[in-house]
Amino acid sequence: MNLLLLMTTGMSLQEWINLGQFSREISLYKKLTDQSVNNSLKVTIYSYGYNESHLVEDYNNINVISKTDKLLRAWYNIKSWKWKVIVDRLWNLSNLFSYKKFFKSIDVIKTNQFPGALFGVILKFFFGKKLILRMGYYYGHIVGVTWRKQFIEKLCFSYADKIILTNKLAIDYISARYNLLENKMVYIPNGIDIELFSPTESKRKYDILYVGRISEIKNLALLLKAISINQDKGVKVLFIGSGELEEDLKNYANNNNINLSVIARVDNNELPYYYNSSKIFVLPSKLEGNPKVLLEAMSCGAAVLGTNISAISEVISHLKTGYICKPNEQSMNKAITIMLNDDNLRKSLGTAARERIKSNFSLDSIVDKELEVYKSIL
Repeated sequence: MNLLLLMTTGMSLQEWINLGQFSREISLYKKLTDQSVNNSLKVTIYSYGYNESHLVEDYNNINVISKTDKLLRAWYNIKSWKWKVIVDRLWNLSNLFSYKKFFKSIDVIKTNQFPGALFGVILKFFFGKKLILRMGYYYGHIVGVTWRKQFIEKLCFSYADKIILTNKLAIDYISARYNLLENKMVYIPNGIDIELFSPTESKRKYDILYVGRISEIKNLALLLKAISINQDKGVKVLFIGSGELEEDLKNYANNNNINLSVIARVDNNELPYYYNSSKIFVLPSKLEGNPKVLLEAMSCGAAVLGTNISAISEVISHLKTGYICKPNEQSMNKAITIMLNDDNLRKSLGTAARERIKSNFSLDSIVDKELEVYKSIL
C-alpha cells in the first residue's frame, strides 16, 4: 500500500525539526511502516520545504517530496507570507504534471491537518484516489470564521472517503452541520509513545509547567493572573515554547513578581525530563483538538490541570485523572493552590493519568486503528 501524507500548507519537515516536533510527528508513520505485513506500507510525505530527502533517509519505507528549485526558494525567502502562499499553490499545480506518474501509483491520500486538505481534493479529482482527512480542529465551529473557509470545509468533507477526528464531540457537530453519515467519520486520538513518556523519580524543580505555543488561544495570560492571586511568590513557573505573546507575558510576570522562565525550544524526545521535573502541568487553552502535550504529561504520570473546554474534558476526568477548572482567574487559582499543597492528591492523579494513557492513547493501539481505516476504503 502506498500512502501519500500531505503536510499542512506551508509546513515542512525542517520546520518540524525547528519546533522540536519532528520525532513526535514521524513516530506514527515509522510505527505504521514497521508493523505493516511484510513492510508492505510505504509512506511518502508531501512537504513544502526544500531538498528534504536526507531528513528521512534513516527511516525504512518513508520518503519525501519537497521543493528543489533554487530560484523558487530565493523568491520564497524574500517575499511576504502572501507570496509564499502563491508559491506553494503554483508548486502544487505544477506537481500535478511533474509527479503525474507518482500520483497515479498512490493508493491513499491523507492530510496531516485540515489546512492542506484542498490539495488532497484536487489530487482525488485528477487521479481518482482514496482521500482521508485528518483533523485536530475544524473551521466551522469557530465564531467569526469566514464563509469561504466554511465552504472549503464543506467541499473537502463531501469529497473525503473517511474523516479522522481526534475528539469525539467533533463527530456529532460535523455530522449535524454538514449532513454527513457518521460511518464516514472515525475517532482516532493522538497516540503517545508510552515507553518514552513514562514516569521517573526526578526532583520536582518546577511548580508549574506549560508546553506549547505562546499565543492568544492558549490563554496563558489567565494562568499568570491566577498565579498572581494570593500565591506564594516563590512558585517557579516554566513555559516551553515561543510565540507572539512571549514578551508581553514576561513583562507581566516581572511586574507581578512571578518567577517565570521560558525555554523557546525543547526537542520532543527531551520533554519527558521536564514533565517529570514539575509538580503540575497546566493547559489553560481556549480551544484544543486533542492536545498532545496534555497526553504526554499524563503518560509521564504528571498531575495535570486544564480548563473545562470539551477537548480537555474528554481526556481529564475531574479529580480522577486530573483537575478541571473554569476558565477564570479565581477557579484556576483555587485549583493551583489545592494541587500544589497536596502531595498525595498529585501522586494519585498522576498514577491514574498514566493508566488512562496506557489504556486509551498508546501509539501501538493508534497504529492498529489507522491501518484498519486504510484497509476499509480500499
